[in-house]
Amino acid sequence: MRQIPAVHRSVTLVGLFALALVLMVPNTGCLKIGGDEPLLRVGSEPPPVDTSRVPRVRSVEQGQQIVDDAYARIQYLERELADTKGDLRKVKRERDRCEDRLERLTDD
Repeated sequence: MRQIPAVHRSVTLVGLFALALVLMVPNTGCLKIGGDEPLLRVGSEPPPVDTSRVPRVRSVEQGQQIVDDAYARIQYLERELADTKGDLRKVKRERDRCEDRLERLTDD
């Protein structure tokens, strides 16, 4: 009986594993485990970008101005969001104080 060296055996196993992967990959379009959305998409493309609102640019300077305006708008919206979150925290504190006061008044 002929003995197969361990190296040859491990190379064969690695080759079989690689072959199994090569054969399985084309069949994995997407994995889906319940629900409407697949858990994992393999080989899918991102959704298309809506370019209908992107202004046409005639020069590099005009493009730079549009980018500058966009960043200024983003910074403005970030400040507005921070202010709104601060206002919300104040309203929640006031609500909690009113609830505590109401609870004390109804306990008496």
